[in-house]
Amino acid sequence: MTNAQHDDRLSIGQLARRANVSAQAIRYYERIGLLPTPARGTNGYRWYRPADVKRVQLLHRMRALGTPLAAAKPLVDRADQALCAEVQHELLVLTRTRLTAIDSAIAALVAQRAEVQRFQRALAAVCLCPETTFAACADAQCVTQPETCVSEEDQMRMYTNGCCDCCDDADCDCSTCDCGACTCQSA
Repeated sequence: MTNAQHDDRLSIGQLARRANVSAQAIRYYERIGLLPTPARGTNGYRWYRPADVKRVQLLHRMRALGTPLAAAKPLVDRADQALCAEVQHELLVLTRTRLTAIDSAIAALVAQRAEVQRFQRALAAVCLCPETTFAACADAQCVTQPETCVSEEDQMRMYTNGCCDCCDDADCDCSTCDCGACTCQSA
């Protein structure tokens, strides 16, 4: 091995520092086939190429964006021979796909939040008998399905004016209201 070739090689620590990742991450990428098996010195140490810095940086960026490694593999496998424009194009496709997935997750969370908020308001509006234990409750419907225990008129009022219309705060759910006028809170 010439001195020039010797100067081009990087230890796992050097690669980790240059790519701003841990040596453990590099070993993981190697183990799952996202990094080619590096050459080893007579001492058994791994020796990486300068091109591996870019490959690891690309992997690290894709992971930071939440791209599954399975989706990253085809791009990383070809990265050494691909043109920069090809890598950029594939990254754009991957980021569009990731943004679509994020938007879907956000929409699902917004819908779930609305459902939880509706349940909370309906539950807060139910007046239960304070002497009845949960175990003695005949059907627990007012806890598991509170919307069936509240009239449609009261539900409409809850959605527009808060839980029991005790104050002017449209977001009042009465569970945290301190206006002193809540009629739905049990003492």
